[in-house]
Amino acid sequence: MDPNMSTPAPMRPEPQKKNNTWLIAGGAFAFLCCCCLIFLVVAYQYGDQILKAFGQG
Repeated sequence: MDPNMSTPAPMRPEPQKKNNTWLIAGGAFAFLCCCCLIFLVVAYQYGDQILKAFGQG
C-alpha cells in the first residue's frame, strides 16, 4: 500500500490508471442512464396531456 493513501480505498483496490478510466466510463454511463430515466418519466407523466392536446387539435 502506498504511504500517500493512508485512508482506506473505496471498495475496489485498483491502480490509479484503471481507476481513472473506470471513473470516466462510469460517469458517462450514469449520465446516459439518468438522461434516459428522466426522458421516460417525462414521457410517462406528460404523455396523456400530449395525446389529449393532439386529440383536441
